[in-house]
Amino acid sequence: QTTPLHSARDSAIESHFAAAQQAQRNKDYATAQREYQAVLALSPEFAEVHMNLGLLYQLQDRPSEAMVELERALKIKPGLVGANFFLGVDYCKLGEGAKAISHLKAALQAEPKRPDIWLWLATAQDISGQLQAEVATLHRALALQPDDADALYLLGAAYERLGKKEVAHLQKVAPGSSRSEQLLGE
Repeated sequence: QTTPLHSARDSAIESHFAAAQQAQRNKDYATAQREYQAVLALSPEFAEVHMNLGLLYQLQDRPSEAMVELERALKIKPGLVGANFFLGVDYCKLGEGAKAISHLKAALQAEPKRPDIWLWLATAQDISGQLQAEVATLHRALALQPDDADALYLLGAAYERLGKKEVAHLQKVAPGSSRSEQLLGE
């Protein structure tokens, strides 16, 4: 049985949350931010609200504030797919692929059929210099959507980089060999 105080608190949370979502749909970001913060004042451990506030900051091109809120959401609820995904994307955009990988893999554990997550994981692996892993990830993305032009392009680019890396290695270990010369000619 709930007490009247608890009911009033829940009602206020629901009211602020609904107002925040409506304001966000209307692109009234200042009101949405104020309403999400009102929810957090009443319920600071509401992970989804931290995530929504983070996404709101992203919509306003405020990535550092977004990342703080997404991290807060994950401290409360580590398996929150949206927070892991968007934090992984943010780390990729900052060029920090190694930090992005764990978040993107966590998102994939919950939603393995989302090609967009696979593509961002491949991007994080590319940034981190993990070419073999990137190729494998892109093949997984293409298994979900075989005609995805972005995935096909990224796979081609990954194979090109991998090929150049192998040619450079061959030239280093066997300079002047017939195979090294053959590759140079091709």
